[in-house]
Amino acid sequence: MKRIAGFDLARAVAVAGMVAVDFKVAMFAERRGPGWLQQAAGLLDGRAAAMFVILAGVGASLMTASARGDGDLAALEGARQRMLRRAGFLLIVGYLFVPIWPADILHCYAFYIGIGAFLLAASDRALWLWAALAAALFCGLYSFAGYWDQLDVVDLNYRGLWTPVGLVRNLLFNGWHPVLPWVGLFLVGMWLGRRDVRSAATRWRIIVAAALVAGAAEAVAAFNPIVFDIVATGPSTLGVVAGRRALLAAEPLPPGPIYLLAAGGTAIVVILLCVGIGSRWPAARPVRWGAATGELALTIYVGHVLVGMGTLGAMGRLGSQTLSFALGAAAVFIAAAAAFAVIWRRFRRRGPVESLMRLIAG
Repeated sequence: MKRIAGFDLARAVAVAGMVAVDFKVAMFAERRGPGWLQQAAGLLDGRAAAMFVILAGVGASLMTASARGDGDLAALEGARQRMLRRAGFLLIVGYLFVPIWPADILHCYAFYIGIGAFLLAASDRALWLWAALAAALFCGLYSFAGYWDQLDVVDLNYRGLWTPVGLVRNLLFNGWHPVLPWVGLFLVGMWLGRRDVRSAATRWRIIVAAALVAGAAEAVAAFNPIVFDIVATGPSTLGVVAGRRALLAAEPLPPGPIYLLAAGGTAIVVILLCVGIGSRWPAARPVRWGAATGELALTIYVGHVLVGMGTLGAMGRLGSQTLSFALGAAAVFIAAAAAFAVIWRRFRRRGPVESLMRLIAG
């Protein structure tokens, strides 16, 4: 299948958003700016990462489209093994990253891919059911497992991470991007990757549906404090009310069902708009440059920690910075990364980290 430039353009948007979010978190700049800028920057929280994960699911389906269409079990098994090897590569890279960047997504991303590898032949309905089950299991765990016991969002510390129990809890339940429920977004991406997004009619049907879902979720999140303040009739209910309220918020911590619907719906809208732009203006320079940037998304993600945050750390500019400075630094890094990607793609088909992964994992 011919590569769809719009998906690469969407990857560029997603990784740019993740860089902006990570820079402001690393600089503790989230509350160090004017209110309007805090609100604007807050729109990216959890949304850019959700978009990144959904696009990974899209890629898994596109990679196996011909094998699924032909019923070629041998080819499907080959794709599954390749995904599992790549998951192993990302798992190692991700855990090497954690001491440097505690909010790393790659080690969790590896498990999304690994789980998705076993569902390549699943029906569309099964993908949605598994995604819903992941969300339900998270809600069940949240009700009794002490979500905030280890996670410290102030200093990005996770207490007891390198113990067996800590590793499992961080990965599955209360890390920054836990498998439950984030794998559901990957599975939704697999569903999206099976749709004929080259058709404008198909794109707009999905865009309208996703926008309605996201809008409804945001409305529930906006009214949920009012609803549960009414429910709270006494001190004995306040803990339960607070827990319910958190699950009905559209924030990524904790990643409750309302967050998943809001972030997932928004991500799908942006992804398909990017596909539409790529289809309408494939030769436009911004589209070609954006697609080149998206093709190197993994390299840019790794680079934003090693090069971007590394440079800022050497300059003494990590921690206690203004939001304006953090977003400005992110913009400079993104521009430099895009320029690097465009130049690199003139000489090489894949980015440095993408090439290394392909060399090691196939």
